[in-house]
Amino acid sequence: MTHDSSLPSDATPKKPLPPRGVLVAGVVLSAGLAVGLAMLARDPAPTDVLGTERATLETAGSTQTARDAGGSASAGQASVPPDPSKQDQAKQDQSKPADPKREAKPTAQPSPAAQQASDAKEKPASDNSALPAPVRLGERVGKLDATFRTLPVLVLVSDAQSYLDAIAAWTLTRRFPVLIDDGSVLATDNIARFARAFAPKQIVRWKSDSIAQVSAMPTPLDVRRALAGAWDVDKSDLKSMLDAWIARGHVPPGIVVMNQAADDAWPAALALAAARGQPVFDTPMTNAVSGAMSVAEADALAATIEGFAQSTGLKWNAEGDELDAITLAAHTPGRIDIGDKGFLALTDRLGRHAEGKKLPPRWAWCGQVFGTPSEAAYRAMAAIFTRPTMGFFFDGYENKSPFNLYDATKASEIAREAGLSIELNDAPAASASAWRARAARSFEAGLVLVNSHGNPSDFNLNPGVAIPGDLPLLSKPAGVHFIHSFSAMFPGNRDTVAGRWLERGAYFYVGSVHEPFLSAFLPTPTVTARLLSGAAYGAAVRVERPDLWKVTVLGDPLTTVLPAATIADEPLPLEGATALDADLRQLLLDKKFGEAFRILALQGRDRDLARLFVAALAKDEAAMDSAAAKWAIPALARTDDVTNLALAYAKLTNADASDRVLRDCLWVVGSARLAQPSDPLIAAMSANLRAESLGRDAAMIAATLERTKGKPASDAFVERVRSSLSDKAAREQLDDALAKRSW
Repeated sequence: MTHDSSLPSDATPKKPLPPRGVLVAGVVLSAGLAVGLAMLARDPAPTDVLGTERATLETAGSTQTARDAGGSASAGQASVPPDPSKQDQAKQDQSKPADPKREAKPTAQPSPAAQQASDAKEKPASDNSALPAPVRLGERVGKLDATFRTLPVLVLVSDAQSYLDAIAAWTLTRRFPVLIDDGSVLATDNIARFARAFAPKQIVRWKSDSIAQVSAMPTPLDVRRALAGAWDVDKSDLKSMLDAWIARGHVPPGIVVMNQAADDAWPAALALAAARGQPVFDTPMTNAVSGAMSVAEADALAATIEGFAQSTGLKWNAEGDELDAITLAAHTPGRIDIGDKGFLALTDRLGRHAEGKKLPPRWAWCGQVFGTPSEAAYRAMAAIFTRPTMGFFFDGYENKSPFNLYDATKASEIAREAGLSIELNDAPAASASAWRARAARSFEAGLVLVNSHGNPSDFNLNPGVAIPGDLPLLSKPAGVHFIHSFSAMFPGNRDTVAGRWLERGAYFYVGSVHEPFLSAFLPTPTVTARLLSGAAYGAAVRVERPDLWKVTVLGDPLTTVLPAATIADEPLPLEGATALDADLRQLLLDKKFGEAFRILALQGRDRDLARLFVAALAKDEAAMDSAAAKWAIPALARTDDVTNLALAYAKLTNADASDRVLRDCLWVVGSARLAQPSDPLIAAMSANLRAESLGRDAAMIAATLERTKGKPASDAFVERVRSSLSDKAAREQLDDALAKRSW
C-alpha cells in the first residue's frame, strides 16, 4: 500500500464526470466497478462481501479471533488479538441478532392509484431490470433530476416563511438552492462550503412579502402546502399530491417522515420532498437525536410508517418496487436500546418487516437528517445540488487479513477509473500525525472514506490516536463513510466523531451507533464501486441480507454521485431579491470591515478575504476589530496563513474567541505548525484551549513551550491551566495527558 501525494491539495479532476448515462454505462462495463455491481446482486444465498469474508476467515481456522472496527473480538473469525481496553465492551456485544429465517409480508395487490402510476410511468430507453435494486433506485432519482433545470443562483433567506415560499416557487422544470442564514459563524461556513461546490453565478438575499407569516417553527401542514406549490398542485392533501404525480408520470421513490411536534429539521423535510417528489408524513416523535428509544418504540414508529406507505396505494412492501426510501427528517433518537447495554441503528430498523430484534427483510432504505434549521437546509441542499469531483481515502488499518479487504488503495483505483481526482493516505503515511498534517491544509474532497477503530470521541490510526478536533476544515460539502466503532453513538454531540464531521460540513455520514464488528461494514473498495455505479447512497453502503445491526445512515438516502441537473440561465422567480454583494464596495470604502468581510465569507472567497484582511491590518490595525477578524479567521485557516490567523485571533473579544468553529480553525491549522511556532501562535493557542480536548491541547502547548522557551515557561503554563480547573476529574485528566503526551 502506498501514499499517493501526486495531487496538490487544490487539485481539480483530470477529467470531469461524464454525463449520467455515460457514467452508469461505463461503470457497468468496467472490470473494477463490476465488482460493486456483483456485490449488489440478490441471490438466494448471500453473495456480498460479508459472506465472502466469513468464508475466507473460516478457512483460516476457528481458533483465531477477528478484531472488529473498534478493537473488540468475535469468536470464530480470524485476525489479530483483541484490544484489552475494549474487552468489556466486546463482552456486551457477543449476542448476535436472531435467526434470519423470516418470511416477508405478502405483497399487497396494487391499488387503482398504483396501477395508474405504473401505466403512466415513462418506459426507459433501455431495460435496466437486470441492475440491482440500489442502482435502479439511483437511476430513478437521476431520471427525475434530468427533467429539471437548475438556476445558477443561490438564494439566502433568514426566516421560515421566506424559506417556504422560495421552495414553493420551484416549478416542474426548474429549481434553485435555498439556504438559511441565521447569522452564526457555523451557518456562514456552511453557506460558503455550498457556494464553493455549487459555484453560483449570483448569490442573492430574499425576504417573502407574504401576508400570512408562519412562526419560526412551521407546521407539517405549512410544509405540505409549500411542497404542493413546488409541484403546481392546488391542494396539499395526500390524494391530491399522488393524483398529480401519477398524472405526470412520476412515481415517488420514497416517503419523507417529519416530526408532528416542533422539530428544527423541517427545512430538510420540505427540500427533499420537493426535490425527489415524495409525500410528507408527520408523526409524533421524541426530540433527542443522541438518545435511545426502546424496541417497542421503534416497532411502533416502523408500523406507523408502514401504515402511511400502505395508505399511498403505491407498491411499497418489497425491495425494488415503488416506495424504496424513507427519509427521516427529525431529531428522533438514532439508537434502539435492546438491553444488556446493546444498541441497534434506527435507520437500519426502519424499512424492514418485523418486530423486535428479529431478522426482517428490507422494503426500503432509510436515512436520517437533523440539525438546526440552517444545518438541515444545508444538508438537504447539498444532497440535491452538489456532487463530488474529488475523493479522500485514508486507511488506518494494517495490511493483514481481514483488514486488507478494506484496502483504501484499491478503492482509490476504482474511484480514479470513474473520473474522480483522488488523494490517498495509506501505509506508511497513515498515522495520526499524517492525518493532522493533511487536515491542516485546504480540503476540497466531496467524498471521504476512512478506515479506523476506536470510541465515540477518538479514532485510532496507524499508528496514533486522533480526536474529533483533528478533523479537517471541509471546503466543500462531503459525504463521509467512516468505518469505526461508536462514531455515531451520539451524533448530535460535536465532541464525538460523527458530530464533528457533521459540524464541519458533512451532509451524509455513515457510521456505527455501537460496537458493530468489522463485517458490519462493506469493504471500502465495494462501497466506492457501489456509489460510482450510480446506486443511491442509502442503499449503496448497506450489507445486503444482513442481521438488523448497528450501522446508521445520516443523510438523504436518495443522494447519488451522478451528475446533477442541467444548469440553465433563466430569471429567478423571486421578486425583490437583491445581490448579496450589492453594497460590498461601499462597505469597504466606509471601512465597515465586519459587514464587508462577512459578505466575502458567505461567497466562499477565502483568498480575497484573506488578502483584504492582511492589507487592512497593515494599513489600519485599529479598524480590524473582532467583528472583522472573526469572519477572516476561517479564510486565513483555509489559505494556510498561520501568522495572520494568530494575529486575527488576538483581535477577538472573549465571546467571539470562544466560538467553537473559530477555535477549531485555530487548532486544526495551528497544531500542525507547533514544530516551529511563532510567539503570536503560541499565545493564541495557549489562551484558547478547547474544553472538549483541554488535556491534550494543554499537553501539546506545554511540550512546545518546554522545547522553545524552557521548562520554567512550560511549568508556569501548566500551573495556570491547572489552577483554572475547579473540577478534580478535569485536573486528573490534564495530568494524565501531560504524562502520556500521546498525540
